[in-house]
Amino acid sequence: MKSLREWYSAKDLEGLAGLPNRATNITRKAIKEDWLKRDVKGVKGGGYEYHYSSLPESVQLALGFGNEVREAEATNSYKISQVDTSNDYITVSRQRFITAISTLEEILEITHKTMKPEAKAQMVLMIYELLSEESANEKIIEMMKLVA
Repeated sequence: MKSLREWYSAKDLEGLAGLPNRATNITRKAIKEDWLKRDVKGVKGGGYEYHYSSLPESVQLALGFGNEVREAEATNSYKISQVDTSNDYITVSRQRFITAISTLEEILEITHKTMKPEAKAQMVLMIYELLSEESANEKIIEMMKLVA
């Protein structure tokens, strides 16, 4: 059975499937292993939530993300047309595509900016491509500083 949530705080993960029993130690592990994270909204003092797909496999299983769910998400792909080409198509990872869109929407909300649909589509595609790289978070932040 798949969990209803995709994002978890360090507090949510305490002691789960071999993770440390304290949130601070989970945060250290997340930094060391470069887990996909986002800022927690509305929490005094800030903090992060971590996407289930970047958690260790044992934790994903404990959260209810079975092998069949993770494999389906990994292989489930959609074809989207690139904005600036005629009939070229690329195959995308569903989860990475959703993360790219969510990332852009969060940044636009934080910066109180709007974008035309064509520019937004190109930005989502660039974020999507960056998500496949090792230093994606830093590059996305730098890219958005240029836009904002």
